[in-house]
Amino acid sequence: METDKSVTKSSQCKTCKSTIDSNECEYCNSRNIFFSNLNYLRIKGDLERQIIQKVKFGNSPHLSNFFRIGLRKLLPELKKVTYTAIIEIPSSKNTIRKRPIPVCHTVIKFLKEKLGIRILNPFKKKSKELQSGKNFRERFIHAQTAFEIKKIYQNSLSGNYLLVDDVFTTGATINELAKLLLINGADRVDVLVLVKGKN
Repeated sequence: METDKSVTKSSQCKTCKSTIDSNECEYCNSRNIFFSNLNYLRIKGDLERQIIQKVKFGNSPHLSNFFRIGLRKLLPELKKVTYTAIIEIPSSKNTIRKRPIPVCHTVIKFLKEKLGIRILNPFKKKSKELQSGKNFRERFIHAQTAFEIKKIYQNSLSGNYLLVDDVFTTGATINELAKLLLINGADRVDVLVLVKGKN
């Protein structure tokens, strides 16, 4: 799959939005990228990190509304693509018991309403391990076996999909899920994350 890695006026890769100093994106050139476009709402800082932790572990789901700030500005860009569905990244059953309200819930609900599309859950998480705490290499290895596509969706997807996740650190999880979507018939996969790490 071809991706556009050329430089924009702001010296960002058009695909992954990494800051680049030349015509080549080090991130995209270092691996096979399966998503077509990455959008993000905030750059990761102390405030964003604290809010995500409080939503996940502090029983403060209302704080996820913070990430709706500025989301309306992104809508025109998202509306340029006709999406078939929004895709949530699944958690293990153990994680769901501990954190019943995902950080992305408010943003996904907003996008469903404003884009007029459904939410789809084609993935099942097989691994009980978390990505957090793993180093760069371990995240990519773990992501390759952490998920599977449900039988009902195998080889039966078509159209464009918007994957939504909370944090983009290495991109290992979203890239692996984008690959699974394409393998099973999707035409294009774009990504929206609440927070993107600095790079």
